[in-house]
Amino acid sequence: MFYWALLLHLSLLVILSHAEYLNGSCNGYTNLTDPWRNRAFRRPDIRGDPSDDRLLVDKWWRFTGIGGDRASEICENNAGTFGYPWNVKVTYPVNESLTPTMGSAGRSHYGCHSNIISVEWVICPGGFHVFRPLGAGPTRTGFATYHSECGPDSCGPLAECTSTPVGGCVCVSGYEIPPEHIPVNGSYGCVDIDECVRTADICGPDTICTNVNGTYNCTCLPGFNDTNPAEKLGTTPSCEDIDECLEYPCGEGDCKNIPASSECNCHVGYRLVPTEAPQCQDIDECFNSTVCGPRTNCTNVPGKHICQCEPGYIATDLSTAPDEDNTCEDVDECVEDVPICGPEAVCNNTIGAHFCTCNHGYRLDLSDMIASSENPCNDIDECSETVDLCGTKTVCTNTPGTFDCSCPDGHYPSTGVFWEPGVTFCQSLQDIIDAIEPPEARSPVLGDGIQKPRAGSKVLQPIMMQS
Repeated sequence: MFYWALLLHLSLLVILSHAEYLNGSCNGYTNLTDPWRNRAFRRPDIRGDPSDDRLLVDKWWRFTGIGGDRASEICENNAGTFGYPWNVKVTYPVNESLTPTMGSAGRSHYGCHSNIISVEWVICPGGFHVFRPLGAGPTRTGFATYHSECGPDSCGPLAECTSTPVGGCVCVSGYEIPPEHIPVNGSYGCVDIDECVRTADICGPDTICTNVNGTYNCTCLPGFNDTNPAEKLGTTPSCEDIDECLEYPCGEGDCKNIPASSECNCHVGYRLVPTEAPQCQDIDECFNSTVCGPRTNCTNVPGKHICQCEPGYIATDLSTAPDEDNTCEDVDECVEDVPICGPEAVCNNTIGAHFCTCNHGYRLDLSDMIASSENPCNDIDECSETVDLCGTKTVCTNTPGTFDCSCPDGHYPSTGVFWEPGVTFCQSLQDIIDAIEPPEARSPVLGDGIQKPRAGSKVLQPIMMQS
């Protein structure tokens, strides 16, 4: 370890013992790292300190950093923030020497031949140069710089080298140094350019400009289509209006194409609902409406509605559908359709309806349905349904709507001509005779004990009685 340290110390002594430069130059200079000195940085609006080099007189300096490592030899105004920068004339030394190389610097005014001062140059170990101005010169004058060898990292972040002038530094494309900003501390301070704000309609008509770092993107407005997406928008108009009507957005309506959109003129019975598809939606006229008037049924159908009177009602004016003015009135079905209840029935009209009742002795087979020609009132066979309806030893005969009671041959009703249900019964002729009480003056009696009828008298016959 000691050996290597000693070897290093001896090597340094050898180097120092062979160093050939003017004392105070390579071992007494000050670095100038100002980025604003670069000759591509042109800000004529900035004057005076720090861009005034009269204070550099009789001192050794070295240009280094992102501003550059050499003084500019170009005769031009406003380079490096200087109104009249020095135009350096020198043949840079390539070998170390105790004697400085003498050069000059002329003010870039009147052909760079005015206010000329002398400048000494020395090459130092490591190959870099230092200089010493021997005169102050006027105000607004100083040394602009450039990079003798400009590489990708020479100019600092977001900046790059220029070819004209050689060794200059500018911001990369899409970036710029903000106004009034003086570059310091190893950066030119390049910031993104908002091209969308800087240049109106940079993307062309019917487009949206979106700023991104270092550039911008162009897209078509909604309702427009990029007809040539391979080309960058903004050079030529390439956004074309989309004809939305080709997609039939309206449905039941007439579509009109307009820039970036479409308009729907809905047909009668439809309303415009832009958020729906299709945009023309059917109007339900029946919903929460009295459009048909009272005692009606409203049926919504696409684009319209149908009004019908409720069963049992009819429109006042039969030539038009019912509505709030053409109201529905009660139909007297018993008058309009006399046989509506069918045969053997009585029709009774009610408000909005009717009911039917069967005549006496008739009834419906389908009792849960109203009487009609399809469900008529049929005769009731009372004799079959009620045993001994007329009484014992009687004959019951069914007839339409009623029945007849009679006695069998050789028998006669007990009540005579009128049949009284539950009272009348049939009896034989002998029973009738036996029930007769003879008067006190008895009539001649037949040999068998039976009284003979007088001449001209009639024998009682069975009497028919309807219920």
